[in-house]
Amino acid sequence: MLAERSHLLASPFVDYPPVRAAITLSDSDWPWCWGVTGSTGYALATQRPTLHAASDLDLLIRAPQPLARDALQRWQSLTETLPCRIDTQVETPLGAFALNKWLCEDRVLLKTATGPRLTASPWSRDSA
Repeated sequence: MLAERSHLLASPFVDYPPVRAAITLSDSDWPWCWGVTGSTGYALATQRPTLHAASDLDLLIRAPQPLARDALQRWQSLTETLPCRIDTQVETPLGAFALNKWLCEDRVLLKTATGPRLTASPWSRDSA
């Protein structure tokens, strides 16, 4: 809900770079569910003024199934043009990973309930 365009536009923080960035992302239809986390998510949820001009934007993409790498690359490319630093985590059934690392490297650190695991395929239990 925090990433819904109407919620973002009604926010008292609409002029802050992280909220403007989230509004830009909400302009596109993405083939996944995504949301705002971190301090921006806290500010949007509580309306407490925790943001400042240099705040970043932490995002989460829910990915119960593997997502197309080219679509994720389009997302990442767009985030790199926005007015603040953006960190996107991708959540799979097995754990979560940093999107920018996965797009740049052959393997990624998957944060799981049993500890971190280096993997080439974050959606596969067999890949290491």
